[in-house]
Amino acid sequence: MKTKLFTLVVAALLLLPVPNAQAFEHMYAGFQVGMTWLRDADGVYNDPAFRDFNFETSYDSGFSVTGFLGARVMEALRLEGEITYRNNDFDRVRDIEGSIPLGGDISSWSLMFNGFYDFVNPGPFTPYLGGGIGFARIKADANFLGINVIDDSDTVFAWQLGGGVSYALNPQMALVLDYRYFATDDPEFRDFEGDRFKSEYASHNVSVGMRFLY
Repeated sequence: MKTKLFTLVVAALLLLPVPNAQAFEHMYAGFQVGMTWLRDADGVYNDPAFRDFNFETSYDSGFSVTGFLGARVMEALRLEGEITYRNNDFDRVRDIEGSIPLGGDISSWSLMFNGFYDFVNPGPFTPYLGGGIGFARIKADANFLGINVIDDSDTVFAWQLGGGVSYALNPQMALVLDYRYFATDDPEFRDFEGDRFKSEYASHNVSVGMRFLY
């Protein structure tokens, strides 16, 4: 499923026109803040001898902060660069023996290249759909009963799909309500004993923000 979605995103981005000098007369910038919900993640140790130690992690609701810079390359098409920080606290970790609470958090910095299609209409509301590809630096800092059990990070490929709606306050300013499904390749971490394992990182994200045309 991930491969199919990634292929669709790449194909859509490749079909977007290359910006010319005139396109950069329609540049914009903005920011968004919101909530992020990480999906439960399976953790799998690289060494088959540790297969009985595989586990599943759940997370609390978290937050995200995004900054972006883009340009309208056609009436309905926009290209955009985006940087986002996401943070979620750990909730619990489960294995074959049961479930225990887990402290600490998991965070990520992502740098994305996005393409969006605006459903342009005469009114102030403009729905849009799109997606993007890029990279994410994911850091896990977990503890149990005050003992640090994971403190590691990894950089992995990332992709996202989503959409939203903007509301024009005036010709130079718009409110934005946005949804993104954001996911990455499985990051790899070391535990406190130095053993490597892979986990999952995928989230639902809802945010609000402002877009400024200049």
